Amino acid sequence: MTVSSAGFTGKVAAVTGAGSGIGRTTTAVVFARAGARVALADLSPDGPRKTARLIEEAGGQALALARSDAASLATGHALVVDGGRSV
Repeated sequence: MTVSSAGFTGKVAAVTGAGSGIGRTTTAVVFARAGARVALADLSPDGPRKTARLIEEAGGQALALARSDAASLATGHALVVDGGRSV
């Protein structure tokens, strides 16, 4: 099964490393195309905002958590709790 056929409408995908590379193009954008709202985290301060802009320009919904360390409890909380409410 591919992500695009899995039906993620109404779901929230929390994506770390969303500022560039695989996190952006292969994960965050693909989940958004599949209908998911996407919460984005990355160590880069601008990367998640750029990814969110790409998703929003394509008609999706995204929340960028700028300069977020996935190893941090606060980032995990923001992705799961705040990301689910805010996206």
